[in-house]
Amino acid sequence: MGELVVLTAEEEIEFDRCEAVIRRGLDTFVEVGTALLKIRDGGWYKRECGTFEDYCRERWGLQRNRAYQLMEAAQVVNNVQNFGHLLPERESHAAPLAKLEPEQQQKAWAKAVETAPEGKVTGAHVAKVVEEIKEAKREPAPEEPKETVSKFNRTSDESIGWAAWTWNPVTGCKHNCPYCYARDIAKRFYPQGFEPTFHPDRLAAPINTPQIQPRYHLDVGYKGVFVCSMADLFGEWVPVEWITSVLDVVEATPQWNYIFLTKNPKRLIDIEWPDNAWVGTTVDCQSRVRPAEYAFERIQAKIKFLSCEPLRERIVFRSLSMFHWVIVGAQSKSSGEPAKQPLWDWVWTLTKQAYDHNCHVYWKKNLEVRPRAYPTV
Repeated sequence: MGELVVLTAEEEIEFDRCEAVIRRGLDTFVEVGTALLKIRDGGWYKRECGTFEDYCRERWGLQRNRAYQLMEAAQVVNNVQNFGHLLPERESHAAPLAKLEPEQQQKAWAKAVETAPEGKVTGAHVAKVVEEIKEAKREPAPEEPKETVSKFNRTSDESIGWAAWTWNPVTGCKHNCPYCYARDIAKRFYPQGFEPTFHPDRLAAPINTPQIQPRYHLDVGYKGVFVCSMADLFGEWVPVEWITSVLDVVEATPQWNYIFLTKNPKRLIDIEWPDNAWVGTTVDCQSRVRPAEYAFERIQAKIKFLSCEPLRERIVFRSLSMFHWVIVGAQSKSSGEPAKQPLWDWVWTLTKQAYDHNCHVYWKKNLEVRPRAYPTV
């Protein structure tokens, strides 16, 4: 159970107002979902319970899934509110839209309104429109290009801005993180699912992928290759032979910058890293801080970085002097958990630590938090 907190007078007033909305018997899903969002994002639930999920269950009898359904529906309505004067009037209208990204939600709602039979929008019709849009945007299976020759996969600037390419000579992972989007993709496209698997035919991808001029020389991100975006190459379950095979190719192809990321940093210590390897670890919560500090004080690599995506709580390091670069991001939506934005205080605390230790900072595009404070009079 988390530590309870004492709210300020202003927070007490707003907290009571939000609870009043819920107490009215869940009159409208928009008001209730918005109130729950404020209570969660403000951390006000800690006055009553240690976790937001406990607060919803003990205070309102709402199970976790139901609370997040209401919050997602409220976010959808807020996102599409600029479409004419017609908003989703029922939760059944908004719920299907929550499966889409914000930009797609707006397009889907507009299409649902325009194509509604006899001008009457129903939840079933919205769900049909959403499925049509999702089907139209089905991505091709990762690392399964049409060519028989293995090449890198091209990323979009929106997904991994610091690497133009992904390379997955190994796929699968056993960390079992609840927010893992890669697991969803693997179960959808790979016959073996998310079971760790070595793909020796993909080792030729660095040689077969051409460097396109002149961007290759002008954009450092264009030279970046995210290695094993669909795996943790340094998980305890990965055989040494798989790792060695990958690193041999990295050393033999210095024209690329290879970016490695793991949640098991202790396994990086004894590796002799080539200069074109950028080595990083994921720290999403405070419990991962000390193992990361210990390992990266000992790792010998030209570029060492820290990835706090998703940033799931306030994180404090003893020092960041062992890192050159810090990446900060939000939590993307997956089948395990909904999308989540970190609190601004968490982002600023980490960013300030990075600046204090002369680290470069990269905010991912999915990071939407920002200060929203007003002066008191």
